Amino acid sequence: MSTTNGWDLVCGFNQFYLNDLAAYLYDSGKFPHTYVTNTYNLELEQPSLTFSGVNSNALAMRVSFQGTQAGAPIEGYLNIEVDVSKLGSAYVGQKSYLQMDGGASEFADCGDSGSITSKGCTLEAWINTSVTTPQNILVFGQGAPSLSLAADRLGLYWGGANNSTDATPVSDGRWHHVAAVVQDNKITFYKDGQAKGQVSLFGGSMQSSSGNLQLGMAGGGNSAFSGYMTEVRVWNVARTAQEIQQAMNVHLSGSEDGLLGYWRFADGAGVVKNQVNKQAGSLNGGAEISVQSSPDYASYTYFFDPDNMFTVTSNVTTGTTTGDNQKLDLSVLNTLKAFASVPRITPSTNPGAIIPTTINFLTLKNASDPNADQFLSIMMTGNRMPPSGDPGAAFAGNTPIMIPSGSNSVVAVWDYLFFNYIVAPALTKMLDVPSSEVEVTQDSPSVLTFSGEAALNKLQVVLLKMFIQSEGIYIGLQGYLCNGIIALQLEATLSAVVKEDSSSGQAAPEKAFLSFKKSPLEGSSKELVLTLPDTSAEDSSSSSIVFTLKDPEVVLQWNQQNPAVQDREEVMDALPLMGLCLTQCYRALLVRIQKNAVKKANDWLKDVTLDNSGKFKLNEINFNDGIILFGTLSTEAADSRA
Repeated sequence: MSTTNGWDLVCGFNQFYLNDLAAYLYDSGKFPHTYVTNTYNLELEQPSLTFSGVNSNALAMRVSFQGTQAGAPIEGYLNIEVDVSKLGSAYVGQKSYLQMDGGASEFADCGDSGSITSKGCTLEAWINTSVTTPQNILVFGQGAPSLSLAADRLGLYWGGANNSTDATPVSDGRWHHVAAVVQDNKITFYKDGQAKGQVSLFGGSMQSSSGNLQLGMAGGGNSAFSGYMTEVRVWNVARTAQEIQQAMNVHLSGSEDGLLGYWRFADGAGVVKNQVNKQAGSLNGGAEISVQSSPDYASYTYFFDPDNMFTVTSNVTTGTTTGDNQKLDLSVLNTLKAFASVPRITPSTNPGAIIPTTINFLTLKNASDPNADQFLSIMMTGNRMPPSGDPGAAFAGNTPIMIPSGSNSVVAVWDYLFFNYIVAPALTKMLDVPSSEVEVTQDSPSVLTFSGEAALNKLQVVLLKMFIQSEGIYIGLQGYLCNGIIALQLEATLSAVVKEDSSSGQAAPEKAFLSFKKSPLEGSSKELVLTLPDTSAEDSSSSSIVFTLKDPEVVLQWNQQNPAVQDREEVMDALPLMGLCLTQCYRALLVRIQKNAVKKANDWLKDVTLDNSGKFKLNEINFNDGIILFGTLSTEAADSRA
């Protein structure tokens, strides 16, 4: 777990790439060129980025400006620090949900959901609605507490009306996460993981409730819910902000501490089931459950704590008067807070089999070389729960992913993810076998196993096993050659090195041959080297990946169960072809894995860099409880300046 620290994917970038990206964003108009308010009219120059700052997770941006303040000329620069640990991101797409049209009798009865008190409890759900009139999201027990929404304001009726004053939009026809946390008679409302104010419980007295939970039921002057709802959760504990943020796009197991009820409507159309106690509920008045095989995804960027994530320090060098710096600081700070008050949502096509569903950000400091500090994007996929604890502490001093000189980015992949989503699809396609015949465990290390029968050129494969070691990828193979006459066993460790081809500009050789130092029926120990063009490079002749099977142990034996072994002369005539046959099989697998890996690395990097035009050139491959790819990621802006 030392490479990704329990996260599925890690993408890292040093300040050289970040400044190339800043130039690209500025040149393409995605970074503002002006700052205009009632007081200020400023022209902004291209920003520069560093990792220096008072906050250990700060990304510092310096922007020079010139313009006017209340009509008077000024110029200078802004220093803006962003605490990236207070940022989050995710792909959100709901496959199953409760659907209601606001009919007076429409609701889902979830059955008895236990008891909660105002000493500590949490109610949360994902909702999608376009209705701004008062409507109930969920109603607990005999009408209290009830979580509702009116004109984009969340409310919790419990002992009386308790309403949030915040009206940031959620009734916009998009999916939003909402929650109410009650602790010691105080209510904190959340929208998309961001706290939206705290109010005292009406009357201030302790409240308790028990009974059936009804989703979307009309009552208390509010209409029935109109829209979609899923991932409904009832807790008898007050969840912290971090717990809500890290788990809001996660599929829970149902066994979490304090979880009383959990409904994600994934058991089929018409089925309402509490995933905690398996209690069945019912649909009423036309409410129904919708299940999507391929949901529409959107990319969300969250600002979890706008009030504490920005630090602005300006330096007005011309046209200054007393207080000018402080006035500009406050103006820019308020603008940034307003921008960060709602998530940024970008519709997306289906991102593919590997979908980042929880993304956190932090910085990784290099004590020996500050220029090697890097910005990290750490991801969980498939709606899985992130590791507990502080990610910053877990990744501090993580040397395996420190970007070396000559590269500007890194992608580290959990070994299970590598085998399950990159190697296994390539293997099943190459062997032409069902995916069910290839198993990948989530142990440490993760092990890929094919067990069956498959033809690969002239080799009949019956068993293939792969897992990652510090030296590379272990490969164990069993099969038959020459129509089952010879049984083959191979064990080796596959390593890979990226090398520049600066000799003749010719593409690297694509074939290698396995030679035996003794009779192949007595076994051999030899090194097999195969060089393939680097498909990540723009010019395939500019670099190549050299794959090496270290000390392959090859054992060939007569298959005594095959009657044809008596005709040994025919078999011996075929021996010169065996090395070529093995090499072709080996090469076919590597080509598919290589292409899949480079394509996925490009996709993951684009997900977190805002730059869909970047090109990733692979420079180095390492193995350390996963696959680590170091490379050079370029942008259109960087290419145009080269």
